[in-house]
Amino acid sequence: MSYTRFIAMIVTSTVVMFGLMCLNTYALEHIQFSETGTYMALYMGVVMAVIMLLFLWGMYKKQVFNYAIMASNVAIFIVSLYLLRSLECPHRVVHFNC
Repeated sequence: MSYTRFIAMIVTSTVVMFGLMCLNTYALEHIQFSETGTYMALYMGVVMAVIMLLFLWGMYKKQVFNYAIMASNVAIFIVSLYLLRSLECPHRVVHFNC
């Protein structure tokens, strides 16, 4: 399996996870873009990529690419988690009580 296919698999899974979050709505007109959902799907996707790469480590022989993928996923996870935690809640009372 190539690295391109691995990345395409992760991107596709992340987009599908974001779309599946819309299934929790009652009516189609309730579906709207969610910045929170975007960050959540993003960090779930990178965690899935790390787990999959660790399980499939032997299939991917280029160690430099493996470590680059791991490092970039850790960085994306940290940034997306920070962005998720720094969102302002519209009905904020005290310290993230939405």
